[in-house]
Amino acid sequence: MTDATSPIAQPTPINPMRGRGFVIWGIVLVVLSLLIVGGGIATIVFGATGINAANDLPRAAVPGETALKLTAGTKKIYLENTSQTALDDTGARFVITSDASGDELTIVKTSSTTTETYSDSKRAGKLVAKVNIPADGTYTVSTEGTEGASIAIGNLNVAGVAIGIVAGVFIIFFGGFLGLIGLILLIVGLVKRSNTKKQLVAGA
Repeated sequence: MTDATSPIAQPTPINPMRGRGFVIWGIVLVVLSLLIVGGGIATIVFGATGINAANDLPRAAVPGETALKLTAGTKKIYLENTSQTALDDTGARFVITSDASGDELTIVKTSSTTTETYSDSKRAGKLVAKVNIPADGTYTVSTEGTEGASIAIGNLNVAGVAIGIVAGVFIIFFGGFLGLIGLILLIVGLVKRSNTKKQLVAGA
């Protein structure tokens, strides 16, 4: 009778590279997250710069007469006051006259359904009319209405600015989400690597 001997079970080999993939992907996502968040911040700053552009528009105080240097082209006319609520009580009327020819320019009021507004810490404004400036030069803006208001003339991409800021916020949140996933993977990978090293030392 032959004795049968059972094979000795061999220990499962330890993979010294275990957890490395988690660490690599974690680092990649964290770096990518920083780049995306940076892009989001840049987008918001660009949008805020667009809002501040309203401060550079030529403007005339209400009431009174103001000489403004305007460039040729179709321009938007914005009614401004200290707040959006105050705009409703302004009741401003205005006339634009060319200093060179003395001609009064034709002002086309915008539709009541047109809503283009902006606001910052200094003022609030809304689009109320458009005017075609025939040539570069000086134009006199004569205004009547509640004191404290103003008339600004120029072109602002208000919708584009708002979209840019909202997009920047979403980009930052998305980048932050990727960064969170990256940190989790990095931590998991480092823990796995640490446990692997302990097992290798114990088995040596």
